[in-house]
Amino acid sequence: MAGFKTGFAVGAAIVAIPAFFLLEKVASEPTRFPGKTVSIMDGYVSVGGSIVGDERREDERPVNNMVEMKCRKSDMTCSFLSVDELSAGHIGWPSTDTLTVRSWSDRDLVADSLPGEGLEQPCNYYEVRVLFETEDVTYTRIPNPAADQARCSELFGTDNSIRQWRIDDGKGVYGYIPGDG
Repeated sequence: MAGFKTGFAVGAAIVAIPAFFLLEKVASEPTRFPGKTVSIMDGYVSVGGSIVGDERREDERPVNNMVEMKCRKSDMTCSFLSVDELSAGHIGWPSTDTLTVRSWSDRDLVADSLPGEGLEQPCNYYEVRVLFETEDVTYTRIPNPAADQARCSELFGTDNSIRQWRIDDGKGVYGYIPGDG
């Protein structure tokens, strides 16, 4: 009977140890959000994907996220939805915004989140540009000159600079290589 118990213990260890490391690996992988999609029709544009950047340091790039933008030329607005990964396997609440389309031509669409006069002004706003021919989508975070600069320096320090990223395939897409997006 002792041989059975020893064999069972050794067998359990052989299965448990690799399983533990596999679970740890899965738990530390980024959330897999859908890849980039762009749909351009007459008077309607839809974009989905993740905001990604090419900065060398991971902490300078956007967090793992998913965004979806739907624009209608008839009312010159876009609905913008974003969800961020807070930590491995945990995502935050969806955030929604309404963007104003500043221009819509045969070549591109430009929309931004800058609030109108008389409304509370955030430290930053963002602009999304969709190039129709190439389906490239840029996401630019821009410091807001109308915001309370003292409050913004408390939040961002002196490095509240323009950041330009893109909406593309993010960390959760198959074949993602750390440092490439």
